[in-house]
Amino acid sequence: MRNSKALNILAKASEAHRSGKRKQAERLYRKLVSARPDMGSAWNGLGTLLFENGNLEQAEYALKRAVGATQPYPRALYNLALIYHQQGLVKKAFKCLEQLLEKEPGFAQAWNFMGVIYKEQGEFEKAFECFEKALELLPGFAEAWNNKGTLFDALGKSDEAVSAYEKALSIQPNYVSALFNLAQAFHNSGKLSEASKYYQKVLALEPDHTQAAFLLKASSCDQKDIPEAPPIQYVKGLFDQCSDKFEEILVKELDYKTPGHLLSLALPYLGEGLAILDLGCGTGLAAPLLRPLASYLAGLDASQRMLVQAEKKGLYDELVQADILKEWGLKKKVFDFMFCADVLVYIGALESVFSNIKKYLRPRGMLAFSVEESNTSKYELRASGRYAHSENYIETCLSAGGFELLESKQSVLRYDQNKPVQGILFVARKME
Repeated sequence: MRNSKALNILAKASEAHRSGKRKQAERLYRKLVSARPDMGSAWNGLGTLLFENGNLEQAEYALKRAVGATQPYPRALYNLALIYHQQGLVKKAFKCLEQLLEKEPGFAQAWNFMGVIYKEQGEFEKAFECFEKALELLPGFAEAWNNKGTLFDALGKSDEAVSAYEKALSIQPNYVSALFNLAQAFHNSGKLSEASKYYQKVLALEPDHTQAAFLLKASSCDQKDIPEAPPIQYVKGLFDQCSDKFEEILVKELDYKTPGHLLSLALPYLGEGLAILDLGCGTGLAAPLLRPLASYLAGLDASQRMLVQAEKKGLYDELVQADILKEWGLKKKVFDFMFCADVLVYIGALESVFSNIKKYLRPRGMLAFSVEESNTSKYELRASGRYAHSENYIETCLSAGGFELLESKQSVLRYDQNKPVQGILFVARKME
């Protein structure tokens, strides 16, 4: 096939791809790579389409062919990095980007992607350098400004984060990710009216943006028709982004001592050699306290990045990523004791949680948990994005769920902006 004809087919395939005519695009790409296997750009188009369709194995093959073709397409390495990153193969993704930048050091998108990976690995200084390099090459790169903002947020530099998000929006006014991040930055700094304004802008562009809808409720402190729980994506994202510094922030900055206080309240009712589930285990902060009592210690959390940190402690026999409101998927099906510190604050209606707990707890099994204290009749959603529950509501849920309340105690759970967060600790037993 002559080069002019091949380029014409490639143009038609690319146009079909852009127009969402995926089957037509794939047919044209495959026709082209069959006739011209030396044409790297055609393999890249096919690989990109297959990746978008979720066919990762074939996409990887096509993109490797693009890189190794007689007429190679180096930027296929960027798409390969996307595949490996999605699969959690960080080293392979990083290697692809390094190879690409050796060939094309002026490719700003690759510097930006490398910065994202460095940030995810907690290497903030290197991430900053990569974002700076991307913006030096392409000052109007809105995505890099947005990512730079998330880096400032991770470093606790809220003013710099706001400036970066605003710069991204000056370039791309309807950039939903930057609008949402800016809203969160205002929210976290206590500027709730500003936060509400930007959540509303997000929802005007994406009415189904569940995280913005949830946080708009929280920032407006409107208790009418509040959701029973936040979107699971919000919970995952919240803890994924702070997993590397979670314990440092919680223990040193917020003076968090709830696990120790909660276990002390439960200890008189516990023996040794127990099968224990650390429900919402996070980074495993409670594991050193629970392990001496456990013959088997499992941990469950919604955030995979938190579980990566928990695994490093080497104290758990089983770690599972799951939504506490869904099926848990644990190998062990029955536990003697469940420990749930500072977890139920991320759920409003607790009936289904106690139902799940009951399913995995043996008869006469023990449960210890904490909540933030509310004076409402049931529960309220606070500006923090956390829920607070009334003692009466908890007692009602326990009784209806087949639990006997043994102990309850008011306690300061942690400090937020130097103010104590009042909560209640509970110890209950499953009735036979």
